[in-house]
Amino acid sequence: MDQTRGQSNDEASDQSSDETADLLELLEADHHRVSDLLVVVGVGPGLVSEVSTHLVAESQLLYPALRHRLPDADVAVDGLLETDHRLEELLLEVERGDASPSDDTELAELWADHVRRQEALFP
Repeated sequence: MDQTRGQSNDEASDQSSDETADLLELLEADHHRVSDLLVVVGVGPGLVSEVSTHLVAESQLLYPALRHRLPDADVAVDGLLETDHRLEELLLEVERGDASPSDDTELAELWADHVRRQEALFP
């Protein structure tokens, strides 16, 4: 029993599993919401804010947890971070008004790749 928290290891593990499931549900819902925004609204300030917030949350919460919990996650996380970095670059171009139609297309394709890669990690 964990004396500081009053939980057994099994209880703590169950709570951790529940929190992980909740995080994955939120992640999936956010992916769908942003994908819908891309279709309905297109690339613009609202999308920049949504995707930026999403990427920050993943880099601070999800990716460190993946590295900690999944064996050999470093390669997958590094690939996700590369995609995310390019997304961030494109979002800056959109924010500055420098994005071209090909940038908009690349952003949509990178977002779809971002979602596919994460869903492959969490079937």
